[in-house]
Amino acid sequence: MERWEHQENGSDRLRRERVYQPTYEYTVNGKTYQYLSRQPLPSKQDLGRQVVNYYDPHQPDRITENRPQRPVFSGVYFFVWTAFLLFFSIMSFTGQLSFS
Repeated sequence: MERWEHQENGSDRLRRERVYQPTYEYTVNGKTYQYLSRQPLPSKQDLGRQVVNYYDPHQPDRITENRPQRPVFSGVYFFVWTAFLLFFSIMSFTGQLSFS
């Protein structure tokens, strides 16, 4: 990368930096995909290193460098919340629940 940097004495100086932008290559069901990372590598020593990334099995071209988070209202949480609401709705319709 090249960019002009303003100096304290009023002059400008061309600054050159080397940035290593990783490109990941992976194969799913015989098809090869490539992904250009948005996170530059800190140093040249990290080149060629294998890393773990995650992709969507339904859309293998979608990949992320961060571990996917589990949905908050999935599985047991959704079931418990539904049972809670169902219980109070049944009790209010039968008249056995009073708020006095």
